[in-house]
Amino acid sequence: MERPSALETALLKFVDGSGPEMVSVAVKFTCPVADLEAAGFKAWTVIPSPDERPSIAAGPVPAVRLAELAAVPGVLYVEGSRQQHRELNHSVPEIQADVLHGRNPAQKGAGVVIGIIDSGIDIDHKSFRNDDGTTRIRGIWDQTINVRVGTEAPPAQFPGPPAIGVEYTEADINATLQNRENGTPFPPPTAANPNPPKQVRTVDRDGHGTHVAGIAAGDGSQSGNCRGSGVFVGVAPAADILVVKRNDDNPEIGQSTNLLNALSWIWQHPAVAGNPTAQPPAPPRPVVVNMSFGDNRGPHDGTSLVESGLSLFLLTNSGHAAVKSAGNERDTARHAQLGVSPNGERDLTFAVRPDETADRHLELWFSRDDRLTATLRGPVPPGGGARPVIGTVGPNTPATPFVVNPTAPAPRQTTATMTSRVDDPRNGACCIELDLSTPPAAAAGAKPAPLLDGEYEIHLENGLAHFAIVDGYIDKGEPGLVFTSSVEPEGTLTVPGTAEHIITVGAYAQKSFLFFEWSGGLKDFSSFGPTRDGRPKPDIAAPGAKVTSVKTKVGTHCCCDCCVDFYTDETPKGGGYEGTSMAAPHVTGTVALMLEKSPTLNALDIKRILQDTAREPTVDHGVLPDSSWGAGRVSAVGAVDGVPGPTPLVGPTPLVGPTPVPGPGGPVPVAGPTARLRPSTGVDAEPPGRWLLQTPLGQHWAALVSRHFSEVRGLINSNPRVATFWHRMEGPRLLQTLGAGFSGAGVLTVLDPPRPPAAWRAEVARFLDMLERFGSDQLAADTRAHRDLLLSLRADDIVALLTPASAA
Repeated sequence: MERPSALETALLKFVDGSGPEMVSVAVKFTCPVADLEAAGFKAWTVIPSPDERPSIAAGPVPAVRLAELAAVPGVLYVEGSRQQHRELNHSVPEIQADVLHGRNPAQKGAGVVIGIIDSGIDIDHKSFRNDDGTTRIRGIWDQTINVRVGTEAPPAQFPGPPAIGVEYTEADINATLQNRENGTPFPPPTAANPNPPKQVRTVDRDGHGTHVAGIAAGDGSQSGNCRGSGVFVGVAPAADILVVKRNDDNPEIGQSTNLLNALSWIWQHPAVAGNPTAQPPAPPRPVVVNMSFGDNRGPHDGTSLVESGLSLFLLTNSGHAAVKSAGNERDTARHAQLGVSPNGERDLTFAVRPDETADRHLELWFSRDDRLTATLRGPVPPGGGARPVIGTVGPNTPATPFVVNPTAPAPRQTTATMTSRVDDPRNGACCIELDLSTPPAAAAGAKPAPLLDGEYEIHLENGLAHFAIVDGYIDKGEPGLVFTSSVEPEGTLTVPGTAEHIITVGAYAQKSFLFFEWSGGLKDFSSFGPTRDGRPKPDIAAPGAKVTSVKTKVGTHCCCDCCVDFYTDETPKGGGYEGTSMAAPHVTGTVALMLEKSPTLNALDIKRILQDTAREPTVDHGVLPDSSWGAGRVSAVGAVDGVPGPTPLVGPTPLVGPTPVPGPGGPVPVAGPTARLRPSTGVDAEPPGRWLLQTPLGQHWAALVSRHFSEVRGLINSNPRVATFWHRMEGPRLLQTLGAGFSGAGVLTVLDPPRPPAAWRAEVARFLDMLERFGSDQLAADTRAHRDLLLSLRADDIVALLTPASAA
């Protein structure tokens, strides 16, 4: 099977001995996990599908067995991991969270766990402590340090080899704090306690993770900055905290799959999963994870394996949510969009800046129905003349290396590796990838030779008689590679922020110290949507300019509130702490306050409530929701007040799984307390059809519609064959009927005048055929899974589903 060029390029390095022995990958598969393990893969994190769709796994595999793993029957895609990059006192009142803190009883996130996946956390800072000085941090997984054999270990579910970092418990953190403050010695191992608390070695040298954690969950108990305690308070100051310090090593492979492992560690941590055998039993708890980082690789439509795994987990587990920064890519010139006319051609240019020594990566994505040939041309020679042709790839060309400057000495030659894929296993689309690299440095510690700088050109030729839309993405990092034509600020969301069920957050300027940053508008860097498949994103916006929050590595010795700055809006390297990285934890804290009120909220409801209660921006804007503001400015008090009354959390509640289905004879009841599909009372309490969303059946269909609505609409608007069968089955009138049932306008006559059932089913069957043929892999799989049910529906079944029993 085909594999991405990045993975093939990495494999070449590993085989020649210049790369690590074990590498971390994500796998999309339908075979038994044992088949993957037989190829040397260690399935550390497995997110199973609740139906016949593919599952996702992440873990290490020997580098020399990558090809063997990719060839296992049932393995649809092996995704090489990649590096991902990062992106109070006024901002918390701005989102109205202080109103909730002042209520009686106060709403501060008690009983909820906030997960922070970032650069680490400063365990000494009092904003992360209880009143008695003990920590509010329930655990830390530092993926960046090596295990000290005999005293430290990685998390139990990720034992290695290779071992990924060190896990520290709440007891370890408290013992370390006591040792630093009072000189309390660490207890030695005994027969009764062979694993006593150990010294915590993790530190947050960057400060980004500490700052983010302070926004989401700091309690402001540390005085400083000439202010007393209780000033710089985060959004959910009573929430518990779990921290994963991400591994920044090995940017080619190891980053994004470690994200799945990090999420799995948080979701399975005893502070979240509970312990029913403990005395007293520890129940499961709700959790929201903050991810203020991202990358530009992948299709940007939510189908990368990390995004698929995230959405799959969030869709099947209530009481869990994930929040992602939209990205700071709008003004970076790392996204381009252009059209290539039928049987036409078009040029796209990009520049490599001088002294760029890092390998660089570029991707072009376009429809599964398109066929493009790409020719790479180099910079114009110093003396002028035509651009030299470097190499050409046609549709479905495997990774092919070309030397950019063959007359240069071998150590200074730049290599361009080009790949073209048709029917990408992730989403069925087409992709052309370009990797620029130079040979590794000859001496240890030396830098490799720089890439050949200048402006390059990609010449695209369209081999078919229809228009092709191409999206180009340059990987994040230092700005050594930028587009110089067809630059497009829209569609600049970073991955995994294009995942459907993640809450993606943009950034606007709010009040800061002396009001220097107040404008009320979106910041220039805040990434715009939509996703590449047309879904509107980000979902909401939050403050992200000059946010004052917890400062790392300060120490605790101070004689007054003014001698040390324990809070900052400046990064350790200078420059402001601003960006969507700062906006996301405002929403993360808000979600924690929502889960405090109702621990069983699911990801779909959380996003809906956040958007329904969002406030209008204070500046001119278009119709909301849109692909810049999302639904508007987040309102913590509105979101919490919009949450239904609390329900006890007794365990994970699947949103997808075995559900009642209406058969030819009418609805089939579900066994147990939800057996009655339609209520017999309360008709006036809500519009007809709304109650359906409260049943497992309704939630299942809502999830399917949410997942595929934009793609199906896009196919109807752009594909004549899909549109033909859509109108033959009277799709617009059917949608009008369903919309009326859910909005409360009353159930309209279905397909009036009536259609013969056999003829209607035949037309629906042809429409489903078109969706399977032209849709993404996921749409095709869901169409097959629900085909028989859809074809068994009758018009009166639809009316029965949308009409409460007492009105039927």
